[in-house]
Amino acid sequence: MTSIALTDWRSQISTLLGPQVSDQSKAKRSLALGFTWLAVVSGAIAISEPAFTDVLMIGLILLLPSAGLVALKPALILLLCVWLIAGASALIASSQADDFGRAAIHSSVSIYLYLAFFVLAAFIATRPGSHTRLVLQAYAGAAILTSVIVILGYVGLVPGANNQLGLFDYTSVALANPGLLGSFLVPPLLYTLHLMISRPLTDAIAPACVFVLLGFAILVGSRPDAGMDLAIAGTAYVFFAFTTSPT
Repeated sequence: MTSIALTDWRSQISTLLGPQVSDQSKAKRSLALGFTWLAVVSGAIAISEPAFTDVLMIGLILLLPSAGLVALKPALILLLCVWLIAGASALIASSQADDFGRAAIHSSVSIYLYLAFFVLAAFIATRPGSHTRLVLQAYAGAAILTSVIVILGYVGLVPGANNQLGLFDYTSVALANPGLLGSFLVPPLLYTLHLMISRPLTDAIAPACVFVLLGFAILVGSRPDAGMDLAIAGTAYVFFAFTTSPT
């Protein structure tokens, strides 16, 4: 039984890493995959800007291409060019701002986000199935951690984070901008919903627990506009679920 389980585990790793690669290449790719998971999970804590997750994401922008884990699809390259033109235009426009330094920093951060989006999209494009699951599972892990911190703050178990700070302020224990909580938690909430309805009942228990946790964190920690985020994302999910389903 143990040997069978070990064989299954090895086959799953081989599927993720890809066939016919050397041990050194496998080690390099394993490191890159682990770093990707860590960079996404670290988004759970962003109590300052720039945050630690930004440092990891910058490293990821450099690491994934060097590890050969990006697919430079023409559509992605075109999209990146469009956004880089927008970023360059913003930098040029910053010269006319009253506070040039602040405007330039804001524009530079936007360019960093464009590059991060491109690299992650190109990473997923190399192996859409396994890499999408890796990113979504890491994202769900980050959402769980953030939700636990927010709920602990809500019930007053985190020192200095309670309702006396003002409505919703306890979310700042995890996020520098508490207004982003709803937007941050809605995608993994829908992901856990998808796992619930696409798995057998016994396998849907864990996603259901995570769904309740994330939903409660959104309820107690988000501003009212999170409802709009959920409505738009939910509508998009239902649309694609019906239009892409084989049955």
